[in-house]
Amino acid sequence: MNARTLIAIILLAAAAAGGYYWYMQNGGTGTETGQAAPMDFAMPVEAAQVSQQPLVRSIVAVGSLLANEEIVVRPEFAGMVTKIHFAEGQRVKAGDLLISLDDSIYKAELTQAKARLKLSEANRKRVSSLRKKGLSNDQEEDQAISELGVNKASTALARTRLNKMRIVAPFDGVIGLRSISEGDYLSSGQDIVTLINNNPIKLEFRIPEVFLSEVAIGQTVDVKVDAFRGEPFSGEVYAIAPEVETSGRSFLVRAQIANDDNRLVPGLFAQVELVLERKEGALLIPEAALMPAGDKQYVYRIDNGTAMRTEVVTGKRQQDMVEVLTGLEAEQLVITAGQMKIMEGSKVQPVNLGDATAEPAAENTEAE
Repeated sequence: MNARTLIAIILLAAAAAGGYYWYMQNGGTGTETGQAAPMDFAMPVEAAQVSQQPLVRSIVAVGSLLANEEIVVRPEFAGMVTKIHFAEGQRVKAGDLLISLDDSIYKAELTQAKARLKLSEANRKRVSSLRKKGLSNDQEEDQAISELGVNKASTALARTRLNKMRIVAPFDGVIGLRSISEGDYLSSGQDIVTLINNNPIKLEFRIPEVFLSEVAIGQTVDVKVDAFRGEPFSGEVYAIAPEVETSGRSFLVRAQIANDDNRLVPGLFAQVELVLERKEGALLIPEAALMPAGDKQYVYRIDNGTAMRTEVVTGKRQQDMVEVLTGLEAEQLVITAGQMKIMEGSKVQPVNLGDATAEPAAENTEAE
């Protein structure tokens, strides 16, 4: 067989195949206008239902948990520890007594100050009485008044020093591990124990500067920590740093998470999803249903078993789903696979209706 013969056979076969395809597309018959007629048999396709559900746009970041309030308990004045009133890990209330220091010297000073105050009060009354009788001058009265004021201040100072020998909790919280024992002599400002308030607990994380205009106080954060095997926790943004860090081009965001059971503790690593926008009742279809044509988008909508080419206007995307703004209604069916085998008016048979209502996941934008 020579080359010319082989080429002729190939051309004849191609022409026959094209004619057969045209014949089948027209249901085995022609039309007076010469246009294609829809197929009589139902072409198997894959389809999905137009779902109506929340459209969530979010940012994913990483952060750390911080205590709501945290201090290291320290004495203001030096002294020997006479009594420790707490147990390590104990929950305490604001005002609870934590440490007693030796206060014997300060008690004596207060007693002395009170005696001087009492004497100056009596002297002030005496000078005032003599002044009324003309038996005392202005200088003596001024001196008595001054002495009384000094002794009142000395008494208040002695009482304050005495009170400082009793160290109390400034807020509700949990006591940490102490570093002192009874009998220790503490210097002013020496570490005693930590006191932590974890309810609510704070969450701190960084967001790239490109999202600065979209982050706002009151937005929701969904949080997972490895310590609880991905159990979800929810919080709310309460503070945004007023500056952007130039080295990383990001800014700090803080949120609060309810922690009534105190399971969450400071320092835990957290995976954060910050919800930027939540649109209720959005119409969503699989992105695979779209058929672009120029600057427009089309889908094949199934109407009573017939494929109808429909123009749609799309909105936001989340993963493999896309929002439809116009062109479709909730619960309608659109073809997601097999569009190349059909045309406008073709009979179709969806073969996967059980998969048509699968829910999409929220879109995530990674933030370093």
